[in-house]
Amino acid sequence: SSHLLVTGATGFVGRAFISHAAMPGTRVSAIGRSHQRLAAAFGNIPGVSCFAYDDTTSGNNELAQAISAAIDAGPVGAQVTLVHLAGAAHDSRLSDEFRGAAIDSITDHLVSALVDGPSARVINVSSIAARPDQCGTGARLEHYGRAKARSEVLLAGATDMLDGGCISLRPPAVWGPTAP
Repeated sequence: SSHLLVTGATGFVGRAFISHAAMPGTRVSAIGRSHQRLAAAFGNIPGVSCFAYDDTTSGNNELAQAISAAIDAGPVGAQVTLVHLAGAAHDSRLSDEFRGAAIDSITDHLVSALVDGPSARVINVSSIAARPDQCGTGARLEHYGRAKARSEVLLAGATDMLDGGCISLRPPAVWGPTAP
């Protein structure tokens, strides 16, 4: 059996991904910052469990705890695949600097949560904004892009520690008419 863990589950891409991934034989753990938003989005979908973490705490240790709890609640012996979407990309209440710091912290802690667990692989959904030639100084996506680029580096460095490896994908940014 397989067990998908999805960070950033209540985001635009996360909601769409989970709605397609939740099928018989696949356990899905939706991981996000708000238990209320998780429950509203996925509470009625069979095979989907919700795990919330508080991203305001220093060091973001609660994300690692949420990932560990999701793994522990999943099927024994299942192939764990973490789809890393988290990044608070479109939360207009957050500054660009905070968005970047959130991605850094989330990435740091998801690696630590996975290396001590069962065989796991990571699909890191980065962004075309991670390419410096796509986001110049002062661009709206600059901090987000730098943080997503750092997530690629952090996860590439952790590939040897993850039994299932890691791959980073760079889809176009979903941000509006000025997105690269």
